[in-house]
Amino acid sequence: MTMKKFVVLIPWVNLWTQVWFFLPLAALLLIVQPLPVFAGETLFRPSGCEFSVAFPNAPKVQSINTNQGAMQQAILEHGTSLFRAECGTRNKEDMATFQKRIRESLLHQANLAGLENPSAEVESSTIGTIGIYRGLKKVGEEFYQYTSRVYFGKRTMFQVLLMEPSRQSPTIIGNSFLNSVKRYR
Repeated sequence: MTMKKFVVLIPWVNLWTQVWFFLPLAALLLIVQPLPVFAGETLFRPSGCEFSVAFPNAPKVQSINTNQGAMQQAILEHGTSLFRAECGTRNKEDMATFQKRIRESLLHQANLAGLENPSAEVESSTIGTIGIYRGLKKVGEEFYQYTSRVYFGKRTMFQVLLMEPSRQSPTIIGNSFLNSVKRYR
């Protein structure tokens, strides 16, 4: 039923009353509806990876070698924020050991990154187990909030990292990036 048909159904009510009644409803529908946050959104989903994430613009994508093997990495500097995602094949034997001490491993990663007062936690969600670490790092004269999430799939591990000035954190674009991770089974 369109708005026009509904307005016609209740002709006995003043038109202004109808407008003031439906205006908050229309505003609520706009807020609740998932609107794209950034127009140049680019999906990063490397071949063979179980996960993807949406960057606000096209990131620089490269292959890197780590002590855990080859990984695909995407990096984007957007204003004063840094967005990064990495996907690599996981070793099931190493993963079983890692999961026993996941929180300690996350805190170790945070300390390697030079974060002050880091915190680490493990969550379960509809897309699987997520290891999260957060902390602050002083860069020049400004503190930056680091948030990293590590997603564990059956074949791959996927890490997203957001670094943004703590005075602005959390930003809508940053939260959209972190919450855009999807899993493909």
